[in-house]
Amino acid sequence: MHMQYVLNFFSGELTVTTGGDVTGRVGGSVTVGCSVAGPEPNSVRWVKYKLDGSNPANIIIHNTKYTGGNVPSPALTINSLVMSDAGQYQCTASNSGGSYPSNNKAKVLVCKLNLTTSFCLIFINCLLSVV
Repeated sequence: MHMQYVLNFFSGELTVTTGGDVTGRVGGSVTVGCSVAGPEPNSVRWVKYKLDGSNPANIIIHNTKYTGGNVPSPALTINSLVMSDAGQYQCTASNSGGSYPSNNKAKVLVCKLNLTTSFCLIFINCLLSVV
């Protein structure tokens, strides 16, 4: 008796893109998009950097502060915004072929002023010129 085994091994590069910059208000929420294309992604994770790109820190998804950020729903929603949520966020996806970070990062800006949107944006532009 002759037995034949066939192994299906999927590996290959993933293409990962982090969405665009977003601005939110203290107490609100924002969603940063992430698209993943390619064979068999098995995990998605997010890294947060300071606005200047320093100090990377892994985001732990616990469905309260952060939601999404998984294979079926890779976008990251940040709830109950506080000023320290401001920074650059990067999506990374993995499969059996390796880990693939996006080539870009999205800036998340948080406005603490509860005034008009145009004033809030002027405040943020001033804040960015200082950073």
